[in-house]
Amino acid sequence: MIKEEYFKELLKFSDIDVASCINNLRSMSKTIFIYEYHKSEAYKIIKDIDPKTYREAMELVFLSSKDVSFKKLAAQAHIQSAIYNSRALYDIFSHLINKVFLKGSVSVDSCSIDKVKSRLCDGVFKTSLISAINTDSYFYVNSFVNTIKHRDLVGMTSSIDFLSDRSGIKFKGFKYNEKDYESLWAIEVLSHSLNVKNNVIDLFDIFKRELVNIYRENHC
Repeated sequence: MIKEEYFKELLKFSDIDVASCINNLRSMSKTIFIYEYHKSEAYKIIKDIDPKTYREAMELVFLSSKDVSFKKLAAQAHIQSAIYNSRALYDIFSHLINKVFLKGSVSVDSCSIDKVKSRLCDGVFKTSLISAINTDSYFYVNSFVNTIKHRDLVGMTSSIDFLSDRSGIKFKGFKYNEKDYESLWAIEVLSHSLNVKNNVIDLFDIFKRELVNIYRENHC
């Protein structure tokens, strides 16, 4: 997302713990690589399972073989991992934001994207951050993660929708914080995770521009 030497140069304007920030940066980059792996594997399995004929659709729902059952489990595992990693990017990023923009005012143990958001000064970055975490994709991913982490797994099932002439694997609906989330096709759930991952990359670009502006102000 940014060359480390350039990142270090931008942080020279203050007494920020550069080494710790670099660790956060590396963690974000590694998490993106891990996300991409799980996303790609999930997508391949979804496309492999998706029925090509009405007969295959009926077999998927009513006569799933052990091989298909294993593929469904693998798809669920990869999609859950993709969702976890897309959401984790915001947690890691919150520590970087806290160190660079808030001088570490939020304690490490309680640092979260919501807490740093509330302490940021008004501006382009805060506005962009608020927009990113107020999307349908972020709400879904965040609620999904908290549900499977603290309550129960969100079930997966094989389904045929005769109205839309569609079949395949779906995640069941669930409820979190009094909000109901409808059942979604596996590819739709994966798309939510992709949106969340892409949004944090866009946010980092704005974060970087803010750093450049601060650097220039301190070197005029």
